[in-house]
Amino acid sequence: ELATLHERFRLAQQGTRQLVLITGEAGIGKTALTEEFLRSAAQTDPGVCILRGQCIQQYGQREPYMPVLDALERLLGSPLGPALIPMFRRFAPCWYVQIPWLLSEGEPPGFQGAMMAAAPQRMLRESGAFLDAMAAQSPVILVLEDLHWSDHATTDLLPFLAERRDSARMLIIGTYRPADASTHDHPIREVRQALRSRGRCTDLALGYLSAADLADYLRHRFGSEVEPLAPLI
Repeated sequence: ELATLHERFRLAQQGTRQLVLITGEAGIGKTALTEEFLRSAAQTDPGVCILRGQCIQQYGQREPYMPVLDALERLLGSPLGPALIPMFRRFAPCWYVQIPWLLSEGEPPGFQGAMMAAAPQRMLRESGAFLDAMAAQSPVILVLEDLHWSDHATTDLLPFLAERRDSARMLIIGTYRPADASTHDHPIREVRQALRSRGRCTDLALGYLSAADLADYLRHRFGSEVEPLAPLI
């Protein structure tokens, strides 16, 4: 699995945008795999720019693009932020006004209101323009976790970014649980199927643990005395 991610990253570094969807049951290791890859990718290419957003289960109305805004806010608040904020305002003003602490008293009158009232489709176009501009400076890895809880606008963003024809040094990684996506009839399933059929997505399904895997885990966690429990578990 790590080798697959590194191969996709290599292609992204060469300018071929990549989308990888990591799927598996809860606790199988989707986040652990992603974290290990990000750690090694940062060592391989210290200039890589990593954005990471987390979808959370919500019971009321969902904020559009919440995990993406989360990722952008983390990035712009990091040491890389001061160099990126002017570019962010230029290429993605509708996103810019969604992060209140970026706004200053020197903004033109009515700027915030006009951007907030813009058509939702503009948010898609601006996200593509900003991420492509970032990728022109350094490789970009965008990670969105637990997409089975994502709002529909975030789901729409995946094919928009993956299918843009312009070359970009960009790798998008999404994780989700197929069982939860099926239970809630989430559109991420249709997005995955459509992108796979057009060769725009790499599927990375993490299988169940075998009895041998579980025996290794039990031995490392509790000692060799409990290994015989593996087949029963």
